[in-house]
Amino acid sequence: SMSGLLANPENPAPPRILGTWTCTCNNSDGVTVATSRLDSCLQPPRIDKGIEMCRNIRFPPYVSEGPKETKIGGDVCTIVGSRVDIRCDLLERGMPPARVIWRRDSTELSEFENRSMITVNASEAVAYTCEAMNDAGMDSATTNFMFATDATNYNIFQKPILDKSRPGPPPDDVPPDDMTVTIGEDMYILPGRTATVECGLSQEGIPPAPVRWTRRDFPWDGEGQSNVMFSGDGRILTISNISKSVDCTYYCCIAENAAGIDQACTNIICPGEPPLFRRGLRLPLPMNPDRINPGPASVDIGGSAYTTPGNLIEIIGQDTRANPLAMDWTWQYIPSGGTPTTITGTPMIIMMGGFEVSTFTDMIDGLNFTVFTNIPRKVSRVEIRGATAGQQFNISSTVTNVIGSDTATSNVAIYSPPVFEQGMPNPNIPDVIQNDLSPTVTIGETIYMAEGNSATINANLVPGSGLLDGTTDFEWYYKGERVFDDVAEGGRFSISTTPTGTSLTINDVTLSDVGQIQVIGYNPAGSDRAFTDLNVYKPIAIDKGDPDNIIGPDEPLKGKIGDTFNVEKGKRAFINCDLAESGGFPYNETGNLPAEIEWFRGTPPMPVDPSLYSGNHGNQLCVDVSSLADGGDFTCVATSRIMEEGTFQSDTATSPVNVLMGPIIDPAALPPMMAGERAINLEGKRRRVVEDGSTVRIRCSVMMSIPDANITWTFSNGQTTQDIKAGGKFTIAEDMTGESQLLISNFGSEDVGRYRCTASNSVGSDVASASIGLCPSDSRRCAPGEPGFTIELDVSGGFNDTCPFCAEYAMNQYGPCQPPCHLGIKTRTVICRAGGRRFENEICNMTSQTPPSQMTCEADFPDPNDRACNLAPRWKKGPWGHCSRTCDGGLQKRQVCCHIPATGKEIHDSECTYAPKPKESRRCNIGKPCGCQDFASGCEKIGGRRCAEEVFKIACCETCSQGGRSFPY
Repeated sequence: SMSGLLANPENPAPPRILGTWTCTCNNSDGVTVATSRLDSCLQPPRIDKGIEMCRNIRFPPYVSEGPKETKIGGDVCTIVGSRVDIRCDLLERGMPPARVIWRRDSTELSEFENRSMITVNASEAVAYTCEAMNDAGMDSATTNFMFATDATNYNIFQKPILDKSRPGPPPDDVPPDDMTVTIGEDMYILPGRTATVECGLSQEGIPPAPVRWTRRDFPWDGEGQSNVMFSGDGRILTISNISKSVDCTYYCCIAENAAGIDQACTNIICPGEPPLFRRGLRLPLPMNPDRINPGPASVDIGGSAYTTPGNLIEIIGQDTRANPLAMDWTWQYIPSGGTPTTITGTPMIIMMGGFEVSTFTDMIDGLNFTVFTNIPRKVSRVEIRGATAGQQFNISSTVTNVIGSDTATSNVAIYSPPVFEQGMPNPNIPDVIQNDLSPTVTIGETIYMAEGNSATINANLVPGSGLLDGTTDFEWYYKGERVFDDVAEGGRFSISTTPTGTSLTINDVTLSDVGQIQVIGYNPAGSDRAFTDLNVYKPIAIDKGDPDNIIGPDEPLKGKIGDTFNVEKGKRAFINCDLAESGGFPYNETGNLPAEIEWFRGTPPMPVDPSLYSGNHGNQLCVDVSSLADGGDFTCVATSRIMEEGTFQSDTATSPVNVLMGPIIDPAALPPMMAGERAINLEGKRRRVVEDGSTVRIRCSVMMSIPDANITWTFSNGQTTQDIKAGGKFTIAEDMTGESQLLISNFGSEDVGRYRCTASNSVGSDVASASIGLCPSDSRRCAPGEPGFTIELDVSGGFNDTCPFCAEYAMNQYGPCQPPCHLGIKTRTVICRAGGRRFENEICNMTSQTPPSQMTCEADFPDPNDRACNLAPRWKKGPWGHCSRTCDGGLQKRQVCCHIPATGKEIHDSECTYAPKPKESRRCNIGKPCGCQDFASGCEKIGGRRCAEEVFKIACCETCSQGGRSFPY
């Protein structure tokens, strides 16, 4: 057993006993061993304790009411009766877990066992203890609620409350006795008597609140005054032998502790003097250049209050000597020329600055009055709201005490700063300005007028502004300088003024009068200003240039309208259309040009795109020269808005723009189609072809060239290049329009090559060419009488250069007879050809019919293996014999019989019914005249196409007369 080690729970087992314990028993019979392990020990609990906070409190601020919370062992500053939450949290729960017990003083609170918090009411002095205990030990802490016993040992507070009275009405007379009053009550006493003021406490406060005194709101303890004595812990003030000049004033008693403060005052009044107002400064109505404060107005009664609408007006009545205190204050509202009205209302008491103040409200003539009266402070004031412009009235106040009274009056005037009625400015020039119209406008409007007339500007005040009437002064300014009425002295300015406005007339307006006119109105309440822009027109005149003044071609290309512009392609010209100083319109201050600038081009004139305008108000035209079409005559028309006899006055000027351009050849231009000529243009991308011996016309057309271009021709055969001059087979025709045509007669192989046209002027040059060759070698026309048709075929790849080709039928030999027995069909190919190309048969049908491509036939050599075919009767034809005549037509014969092919036996013709009997004779040598024979060898190889040529007709007369070979190639 190890219980002996833990006999004292207050002393936990030291670490040295923890671990494994072994017990060994032995005797003569042997040894027995047993072990035990001691792993842990008991641990006492530990409470999270608070700290003491309510010691040596400095105030203010004062201790506040309301729920508070504190840890056990600490304290809390609170007011009597407040709720307090006390927490008892364990920093260490202990081993085994501790049991928590609450005690109130020594009494256990069983209902709160094991709770970590209790809620109590701080209404009495008591101690709350929290105990945490287990087998290892215990911990405890106590929170005390203590009422004040000294200056440092307390935590429950209570605010002090003075035992005070309210001031009463002043007595009808003052008795000649010593006086004793409770604080808060006023004392009326004669000088030389003894005054006692008692400042008792109906609630002492916790801790007990000390009492202190003030005199005239300053701390005061009577030091230096032998007739002053404090008794009863300073709560009783006694002043003997009262001095009116020193002691007759108000005294305040103040009780204060950490919970709060209470105070009350007693006014010791020594009768014998009536009230006397502190009077303000009375001023006459302000006039220019005087200025008034635009904000709230606050004056002493008797003074003058001048302000603007909407501001607060405060008039203060301060009594400087009433003794006893003045208890009767009256205020009156006195309208200008009207009957006085007393300002009255139901009073109510409010606190202001720690004093009770009587206040009431009233409304008279739309004015809101609020009166505040503080009798102890001997002051009453009235606040006035809702005053409007132009109002004038007086405010009177009377203050009275038992001795007498005083009355004073303040005058009030509400000024309104002037505000001008303004017209709308018009930045847009009107469409029409009459030449003889003298305009009259409201200030702010824009004037547009012709010179020589008069202009009147009216500047009237907005109704209700500028009041009081007659207090607004006006000043006129023209171009920044003040102007005056000078008509009487021969001037041009006439000014008239009324209480509500002014007007200015400018006579005989000229162009130099363009500018801004300003009017200023001001009174003591403020000022306003307004502006009118004056724009004056006179007949327009353009600042023209000289046609002999050439602008260009060197840059910069800028000049006046009227100058002549020579501009190269790719450059820009800038034409300025400015107005002449002598007759133009200067720009006014709003930036508008009193003229409309328009640009036109050509004849008849066409409007120019406005996007090309630039400069000031479109007075500069940019001509972007990218082609010849961009040149021409450009006209500027400047139109004024002045209407003269129904027409707007204007001026016009024109500048020619000549486009300088290098020549541009039109390579697609074809020369005129002339009979017997081949027309060629200069699109030299592909080779052009012509017939041998033809006449060729080449056109070189210059589309554009400024100045005119010089045109030359050259020829290159791939080896040499030479200039072409007129003469021989070359003819050159030129005209004044930039046209040159080269005519080549009897074009042959020596003329094959490239023909180049060069057009040049001072700006540049352009070149175009054409390559010309001969038609292919197989190009030919059909010979007269030849069975063919001559067609023109395009051999230039899209340039419509054609060459003649003889279109004729070509055919090959018939194929074998199918089927190869009896009557069948044999075929051949028949095509229409020309120049190596195949065409539809309709081309060749223009001169001959299409030869048959198949015909019936009889097989000459039946298939020997076809027994049925060999046993059937069929016609047997023998070879043709010689022609009976060698020329001029003869006759050929042959033998035809019916037989059986298998046996060769001839049978009767009637047995061969499968086909008509073939002819036994035919005509021969029909086209061969007698005496025609072949003179050249190889005539048997000549085809029909060559027989059309004269040389072959003669050399191979006999062959060609028989039609030549059946295949024409």
